[in-house]
Amino acid sequence: HSGLPYDKLGEIDVVATSGDSAAQATALDRLKERATKMGADEVVNVEFHHGEEKGEASHLTGLAICHHRAKTW
Repeated sequence: HSGLPYDKLGEIDVVATSGDSAAQATALDRLKERATKMGADEVVNVEFHHGEEKGEASHLTGLAICHHRAKTW
């Protein structure tokens, strides 16, 4: 992230329909959309988790954060 002070808004977990690059890109878009709805400025520590066992879904996780803003008086 940018190095600015921030608040952690929460962990986000999004299921990917498969492990191919198109499904990963779609899941990343959904991750960003969910973060935006939470009021996040960005998502950090994004990881792709492959389903290890047959039938287990792959998913993306990340931490939604909101930067502290300088107060204007």
